[in-house]
Amino acid sequence: MKTELPTTGVLETRIGQLRFEGGYPSNETVDKLYEEMDFQRAVQAYIWAIPLVSFARHPRTTEMVRKLTSVLHG
Repeated sequence: MKTELPTTGVLETRIGQLRFEGGYPSNETVDKLYEEMDFQRAVQAYIWAIPLVSFARHPRTTEMVRKLTSVLHG
């Protein structure tokens, strides 16, 4: 489905209304879009950091498992 952007008017989106005046976004719309981009970047950084944190934690976890195994098996 192709959606035409309004040259003037309001576009309903999941982040709220985006207003356009003469083919350009209003100052309010620009601010809202920058806030959304900042949020998306923060979420992406968090998601990308998960494997790194897991990898950094791996040696400690492995050592804990070895100690527990040696205690249980004797």
